Amino acid sequence: MKQPGHNLLVADIGSTMTTVALIERVNGRYRFVARGESLTTHGWPWSDVTVGLRAAARQIEQLMGRALFRRDGTLIRPRTVHGDGVDLCIAVSSAAAPMRAVLIGLTGMSVRSGQRALASAAGVQLVDCLSLDDGPEWRDPNTWMAALRRARPEIVILVGGCDGSVSQPMRDLIHLVALYNRLLPSAERPLVCYAGDARLAEVAAQAFAGAGELRVLTNVRPSPETENVLRTAGEIEALYCERRLMHTPGMDAVAEWTEGGVPPTARSFAQLIHYVGARYGLNVIGFDIGGGQITLASYEGRALDGTPALPGDVDNVNRTVRADLGVGWNIPSALRQITLEQIARWLPDEVDAEQMQEILLHKSLYPHSVPAETTEWLVEYALAREVMRSAWAAHRELLAAKGWDLILGSGRILTRSLAAPGHTALLFLDVLQPVGVTQLALDVGNIATTLGAMAKHNPLAAADLVEYDAFLTLGTLVAVAGCPVRGDIAVRLKMRCHDGNTCEEAVPWGTLRVVPLPPYCSGTLALYPARKVDVGIGRPGTAAAVEVEGGTLGILVDARGRPLSFLPEAHARRQVVRSWLEDVQSRQFRLAAAQAPAERLRPAA
Repeated sequence: MKQPGHNLLVADIGSTMTTVALIERVNGRYRFVARGESLTTHGWPWSDVTVGLRAAARQIEQLMGRALFRRDGTLIRPRTVHGDGVDLCIAVSSAAAPMRAVLIGLTGMSVRSGQRALASAAGVQLVDCLSLDDGPEWRDPNTWMAALRRARPEIVILVGGCDGSVSQPMRDLIHLVALYNRLLPSAERPLVCYAGDARLAEVAAQAFAGAGELRVLTNVRPSPETENVLRTAGEIEALYCERRLMHTPGMDAVAEWTEGGVPPTARSFAQLIHYVGARYGLNVIGFDIGGGQITLASYEGRALDGTPALPGDVDNVNRTVRADLGVGWNIPSALRQITLEQIARWLPDEVDAEQMQEILLHKSLYPHSVPAETTEWLVEYALAREVMRSAWAAHRELLAAKGWDLILGSGRILTRSLAAPGHTALLFLDVLQPVGVTQLALDVGNIATTLGAMAKHNPLAAADLVEYDAFLTLGTLVAVAGCPVRGDIAVRLKMRCHDGNTCEEAVPWGTLRVVPLPPYCSGTLALYPARKVDVGIGRPGTAAAVEVEGGTLGILVDARGRPLSFLPEAHARRQVVRSWLEDVQSRQFRLAAAQAPAERLRPAA
């Protein structure tokens, strides 16, 4: 068996930026030693992603004083005796635009199964769903033709019929889509994927002979009790890689440098969430927020009673990829689904609709830019909240977990220097609205998205990087639910650090509170809720004690209640939002003082 090399070059080729990192074995462990980044160069005037990749790698070469690429632009691999080059190269990418898809189903049930499959597949943007039971007008073939002409799909997915049902309506749908293809010039015909009754696959092949390309996939619902969502999603994702991702200019050269090709970033990120959850037995959820898509992945590593998941649950990874949402170049698509009023409710000051739209459209034209003013930053964060909430609304329907042990965040909007840690933590609280105790960590190097792909080739390197380098711990989130009177004490807490110091706090209902706890410090947190307040154990008024770790932020206590509600009057609502931002910001600047014993920390008796 081939032994993994000790030197790795990893690259995340995004739709806007390309990040490259060098990983080496240091004192027996794999560590990040250098990183570089550059604009992604898949478009004009370069039309070659290797230009941006080499530009990012050149920063590493200058730092390390050795060459990674030859003068002809090819990667030096394996590493030479003089120290140049690397032993292994791993790359992931989300640079290619998604394929526009139309889902056609026999019934609403089959359409919902198809929607779950498409939501789990990277590189597909669902633009319309059609089914025979949408109404009597859909019995007219002209209605179908008009709907398909409006959608102009690049890929059509046909679903419906359990294996062996051989229904006439499914035959009619097959011939209807074949007729639509025949009416188009050959260069404009969409790829058709048949994921229905397996016995009708031959009928579909005959119908599409000379009418465009047909791919037969796994039936997404082979029986009323069974769904093949993940398998069908994997087959659709493979088509995206084949027809779109690998046709990105220069991506074929990158694939030659790597082992196993260039997988979609969303797939690698989901594998990372699976790895972390399975390794530590945790309920883990992660957001990767990009300029062109949002990936939300979760792993339920323990059962509802807190016990580890059964062996049969090991592959229970849920993934939602929204290629129609983004916080960069894809903002116009997001604004077709999210109103400016929804964005404005998260702002602490009045911003008129014209200014808000100008800020967001400027960001879509220059996705690599950073906010020049606080208002721009707040508007971008407000959009990120709504984009994440849209992805979360679809994702939570797949889940059985009632709480999260760990939240992982990735994406430049979360990690750039302007973003205060308290505001970043508040973003996740506002979107997920968890109850209980949760740890929050960020991918500050914007390279953790490669770790899932890395684990396939060098599991030890992935394990070391997850443990030591990949994530910055922001701290611990403590959120409560209940219905006491605003201003009353919601929860009292007592923190006993392992170094012997203690801290006590009383948090009023409707507020947030930051308790400084520096990185690498830990202790026992005792929670004493009010009579009608639940701290995440399902029994209001019951006290609990948990082990917590510090971080850049410390401990953030959220006593605003669940679900979050907004006041109807705009001025009062902005005052409440401003108080939230002030609550998480007012103490974060005391973290420098918290590195030494804080004034509120007193020696244990």
